[in-house]
Amino acid sequence: MTDRLKGFLSLAASLALGGALLWLAFRNADLEAVGTALADGEWVWIVPFILVGLASVAVRGWRWGLLVDALPETSDPTPLRETSASVVIGYLVNYAAPRLGELARSAHLARRTSAPFSGVLGTVVAERALDVIGLGVALLSVALLYGDRVGGLFQEAAGGLAGLATSMPAWALWVAGVVTVLLLAVAVVILRRGRSTAASL
Repeated sequence: MTDRLKGFLSLAASLALGGALLWLAFRNADLEAVGTALADGEWVWIVPFILVGLASVAVRGWRWGLLVDALPETSDPTPLRETSASVVIGYLVNYAAPRLGELARSAHLARRTSAPFSGVLGTVVAERALDVIGLGVALLSVALLYGDRVGGLFQEAAGGLAGLATSMPAWALWVAGVVTVLLLAVAVVILRRGRSTAASL
C-alpha cells in the first residue's frame, strides 16, 4: 500500500468518524430552532467568543502538557499543538458520548507523542483531581468571604441533594459509591507507579 493511499484512507476515516460524531451530537437537535437562533443572534460577539475559546483551549493544552512532560517515559517536550488538538478531540467526542472524550484525547496524544497511553490517562486523572481541589478552594473562599449570604444557599443545596438521594434507587447509590472508590484507587496506583518509576531512574 502506497503512502498516498494510506494518507487518503486515513483522511477518509477521519472524515467519516467526524461525520458520525456530528450526527450523534445533532441527531436530536431542532435544526430549525437552531437556524432561527443563529439568524437572530448578535454576530458582533462571534469574534471575541472564538478568541476566548481558542485561548481557553491553548491554556488547557499548555497545562496538560506540563503534566505529560513530567512523565518518566516522556523524552521530548510535548508540543502545544498536539495537546490542544487532543483537547478539542476530547470536546468533540464528549458531545456524542459524555466522558469518553477523556479516553479519546489520551489515545490521540499517546499516538502522536512518545508518552504511553496509561501515563497520559493518569495525567488526565491528575488534572481532574487538581480541578476538584481548585474548585473546593474557590468554594471555601466564597464561603469564608460571604458566609452569611451563601449559608442559605448551602442549606437549600443540601436539602436538594438529600431529596435526590432519597429518590434514587439504592443500587444507583451503591454503583456511584463503588465507581468513586475505584477511580480514587486507580489514581493512587498510577501516582505511586509514576513515583516508583521516577525513583528507579
